[in-house]
Amino acid sequence: MNTTKVNEKYMNENNYNKSTDMYVKQISKESVNLWSKFKLLFKTEFTRREIILISILSFGNFCFGTAFSIQGPFFPSEAHKRGVKETYIGLIIGLGEFGFVPGSIVAGSMLTRMKIKIMLIICLCLVGIANILFGLLQWCYTPIVFIICAILLRILMGLGMGIYFTACYNTIFLLFPNHISRLYATVEMCYAVGMISGPALGGVLNEIGNHFSSGFCLPFLLLGILLNSAAIITFLSIHAQKKFESTESTNILSMLSKFPIVLNVFINFNAGALIGFNTTTLDLHLETMSNLSPSLKGSIFLISGLTYALLNQVWGNMAERMDNCFKISIFGCISSLICYTLIGPVPFLPFKPVLWLIIVTQVFLGFGVGSLLVASFVQGYRETINYGFPKSQSTISILSGLFASSEAIGTACGPIIGGFIMDHFGYRWATVPKRLNPNKSINPCIVGGNQVIQHSYPWMAAIMYLSHPYPWCGGSLINDRYILTAAHCLINMNISNIKIVLGAHLFKNVSNYWERGTQMHDISDYIIHHGYNNMTDKDDLALIKLKTPVLQFDRTVWPICLPINNNTFEGQLATVVGWGHTQYLENQSEVLLEVSLNVWNNSYCMETLRDWHDILPGMVCAGGEALGGKDACQHDSGGPLLVKYDETPIWMIIGVVSWGLGCGEPNTPGVYTRVSDYTNWISSVIQNNI
Repeated sequence: MNTTKVNEKYMNENNYNKSTDMYVKQISKESVNLWSKFKLLFKTEFTRREIILISILSFGNFCFGTAFSIQGPFFPSEAHKRGVKETYIGLIIGLGEFGFVPGSIVAGSMLTRMKIKIMLIICLCLVGIANILFGLLQWCYTPIVFIICAILLRILMGLGMGIYFTACYNTIFLLFPNHISRLYATVEMCYAVGMISGPALGGVLNEIGNHFSSGFCLPFLLLGILLNSAAIITFLSIHAQKKFESTESTNILSMLSKFPIVLNVFINFNAGALIGFNTTTLDLHLETMSNLSPSLKGSIFLISGLTYALLNQVWGNMAERMDNCFKISIFGCISSLICYTLIGPVPFLPFKPVLWLIIVTQVFLGFGVGSLLVASFVQGYRETINYGFPKSQSTISILSGLFASSEAIGTACGPIIGGFIMDHFGYRWATVPKRLNPNKSINPCIVGGNQVIQHSYPWMAAIMYLSHPYPWCGGSLINDRYILTAAHCLINMNISNIKIVLGAHLFKNVSNYWERGTQMHDISDYIIHHGYNNMTDKDDLALIKLKTPVLQFDRTVWPICLPINNNTFEGQLATVVGWGHTQYLENQSEVLLEVSLNVWNNSYCMETLRDWHDILPGMVCAGGEALGGKDACQHDSGGPLLVKYDETPIWMIIGVVSWGLGCGEPNTPGVYTRVSDYTNWISSVIQNNI
């Protein structure tokens, strides 16, 4: 039959093919014609209404994937600025997922009493409103209030997601029993695409928000609008759906007594834990190794989700063709093990973290998580049927709830466990079992420093950001109006959120600045070196201009001298000062600390660090003791590296704390911006901005 005859046949309402009539009856002649051509082109096995339903479920999964991951590249850092420790950051992100459990239970009981359309709309609106309220926490600066509100809103989001996913899985099981593998892989792929889009979208929107003083409110506000838009689309697109009929009941305890079913639920739990751990801890890991913007961090988060999404259909098709999906699960376990062995890397491997390796491990994570989720879900359903459980709404609701809850609880446990281990052991130990850690004091930090006599370094400036209870960065007063610091301390910072404290020694809490001799200043501007590159750390230098000048210099507040020659200071003993962390990724010091370090030859430093980072002419290296334990660390950034001028009591600044690999690692120096290479730039900025 030629094409013309086919078209004529489909245009004739009384003669179109009976097999087509099964899918398109009760719709208009025009729709018949278009739908027939669509079916011929794509050879779809679904009716138009079924495809609309699948599309709506997929779009909802996309929105919730975005909601899950959007905070990844910026929220941990933003919470940290408010004085929230890693453990509580993990709780905020993780506890929300526990809302899935009651959500799944509620959904199972509601399916026989409420139409699917209404359930989906309620869930989308609930999570959308919760996201908008979460964004308003941008203006909450009290740590305890911030933590409580954030946890409650995350639990509310989890409740809505739990109901939605359980309803989604039930729909697939009961309406599409012959296509479970493919459709589960499809909605999971859309969830993964949302997870991909979330970090990149969140990072870009957070940067835009920072320019307009809205900070992290903007990503959550727009996400809330997207979710409520999805609710409107659902209302307009899905025709009235019947409630699921109540059928023969299934006992959950009898289902959980079958080991193969429990094993697949446990595999699903572990896949969720892998996702949750990565979402919470990767941002903090990236923060310590290089100065990446939120959008660049989001791009790194994107990699695992992209791999996960692209291969989901592959796993689904493989699972549909295989009698037993455990081989796919074994592959997922091996791939995940490779990821978490190398991403830190684990401490007993003889190399340091590097960006390209982290990118590769994110690919392995995408392989692992995708294969584990799809294989465990499909195999769990098969095992349930193999054990003789009825294909009833009760069985499907319990099974859907089990898998939705197990993945959610895993996603919750990942951040909580990861945050706790990072708080107490650091990231590299967080990727291995706790029993392998022989020493809690790994990466001790300033590392290995001593408390200074009050006002020994009167040029020392504390850069305070929002309500972070301790200095965000250090700086050095160089005249009555300017503070010298590191460029990476000020990227995307809003001037109104920054305060400068001079003459300080002790920071017990956010209200304890006013010890004797302390001054607090607003700033009018900051100038980042025009050549600064946050990938190479080139020209990591900036000047902060105080809104009002220092009126009087005395023993508590005094400017530091700039270097007066191009001496390299190789082999000299220098001192670095700051309020940074006293252990890698652990507590920040309440008092000003100092530590003495030897200045390295740049060629030797370049040779030592060549596998991890380039040493450029404007850099100087110091520290790297054979036994480790002495270094600058987090929140020491921007502080001064000091030497005394020609054995006199006069100090001068030769370096500004820039970057390093970990803190206090043996034979691994810290890297500073060499101030003598920038004295002309400093003078030019001051002269042009007086």
